[in-house]
Amino acid sequence: MDRFDWLELERVEQQDPPQPAKAPNDGPSFYAAARRMRMSGHFGAAAQFYERAIGFDDHNYGARVELVDTLVRAGRLDLADRFSHASLDAYRKVRILYAARALALTHRGDIEKALSLVQVALDEGRPWYALCVRAETLLRSSATHRGEAL
Repeated sequence: MDRFDWLELERVEQQDPPQPAKAPNDGPSFYAAARRMRMSGHFGAAAQFYERAIGFDDHNYGARVELVDTLVRAGRLDLADRFSHASLDAYRKVRILYAARALALTHRGDIEKALSLVQVALDEGRPWYALCVRAETLLRSSATHRGEAL
């Protein structure tokens, strides 16, 4: 008798992204739906919902940052790079967009420029997202920066 004879495993099949209970119809509802999709790991659907939320409110900086982050996590670096660059060009005074741009640059391998951009985001204070991007950038630059990243 093998030790795995009594092990029961459930087969998990690929599922479609969960649909919101009520179809989104305005900027805040698209933003909420995008966040739910992202949290459940459906990055493609989340990106589409973020784009729609931004379409309703071009000044929804949270949606812009989360869209860049979602695209980076989904491995769509070219699109994240273009969108973060366009967002930063359009809204130079919004500091958190510097952190989003830094994240895209970090994953493209441009560590020095990413560190300088994330520092701009940190000049305004210590927003948690900018601190996370800085830590990720430091870890991607070299393993010797582990302590500083912590």
